[in-house]
Amino acid sequence: MAMASHRQLSVSDRTTGAPPAPAPSAGSGPKKHLLPTTMFSSGDSTSFASSGNLSKTTEGMSKWTKKTFGKWTGALFGWTVLTGIVIIALVVKQCTISGEFYTPKEIVARAGLIGAVLYSIYLTWSAIRNENIFEICGSLFFTLGLLAYSVIIAVTPSDIASVLYAVQSGQAGANSPATGQWYSSLLLKARSPGFDSWDKAVMPFETATAVTSAIQLLGQGLFMPGVWREVGWKAFKKIGADRSMRKRYTAFTLLTLQIKLSIFFSLLASAIFIQHGFSVGGSKLTGTFLFGSFAATLLHVVGLLVLLSAIYKERLYAVMVFLVLSMAYEGVMVNQVSALYPADTFTLDRNYLIRGIGTFFFGINILFLVTSVCTTLLCAHNFGHGLRAYVDSSVAAQGGAKVAGSDQNVEAQMSENNKDQWALE
Repeated sequence: MAMASHRQLSVSDRTTGAPPAPAPSAGSGPKKHLLPTTMFSSGDSTSFASSGNLSKTTEGMSKWTKKTFGKWTGALFGWTVLTGIVIIALVVKQCTISGEFYTPKEIVARAGLIGAVLYSIYLTWSAIRNENIFEICGSLFFTLGLLAYSVIIAVTPSDIASVLYAVQSGQAGANSPATGQWYSSLLLKARSPGFDSWDKAVMPFETATAVTSAIQLLGQGLFMPGVWREVGWKAFKKIGADRSMRKRYTAFTLLTLQIKLSIFFSLLASAIFIQHGFSVGGSKLTGTFLFGSFAATLLHVVGLLVLLSAIYKERLYAVMVFLVLSMAYEGVMVNQVSALYPADTFTLDRNYLIRGIGTFFFGINILFLVTSVCTTLLCAHNFGHGLRAYVDSSVAAQGGAKVAGSDQNVEAQMSENNKDQWALE
């Protein structure tokens, strides 16, 4: 009977679907506070999931950093960013304490100095990403330019001080009126009580900017041997031992750097020239002339961007567009610098403050233009010789698939030959 009752209970349990009650284990008590415990566990799961996502993100960033930067390239990029931030802070401090004592030309020039620091950081990053040693050399060129320019700022007088010196040395003439001249407002600021104190206050920051630029250049130079081993090896690893292809790739990377440098210097020169034309003016610097010069500069930048795409895609017609626009831009630059000469007497010479820097930018832009045209012609000559498969990502992907397919065909053919050989034997 006991067995029958036990069997009936088992059948009843299966019929009702109720699970059998678990046997109490030793030391276990009644389950209390189940709901609060479940809620607490859910909160822990959410926090653990969040921390897990953060851990995955951190791990992904770490892998990306190790993949992108080597030992020396990472050190170079970090050093460039760190010292660049210090230089920018020093230049911003100069502008902050200068106030009304900086002319518009000096403000634009210092904005260009900040832009050059940022552009140097961009060139370093782009060089590491693209494995382009020429862009790293370009960032060093920018640092050298920053050093030279910061030293010039530290040792030469400001625009207001140079006007004051010209007047005191008699260049304005003994009978020249103190008002109504292009330099009258600058002379008034130079004779204000706060000018001497400002000159003494801004000088330490100008000196610190030059010293920091020198330290930045020194550090980059120390990193360069290791960077050359890392980036230079990676750059030519995909090219292989073909010396002709390496020469084509070298010309391509050099032209890429020249385009990026030309874009920066042409825009900066145009900004300095146009602000001078509208703030000071001149007999030849009419509004139509300035707007025409600015439009020509924009067309030149567009031509450089078109050229950058053309050398990747090997489009000869785009190269011709660049050559036409570059010739037009050269004519505009010649007109700009000719408007600054000949120098007039000081009282009538409205181009007194911009003649030096305008001539400098004319020379450097002509240099970049001529060298870019020569390298462009060399790269155009290399079109159709297989370089596009290494520099154009879309073609490189197709080429990789073709290479993989050809390798498989070769392996299959070798396998068939082996079978035939064994069959003959």
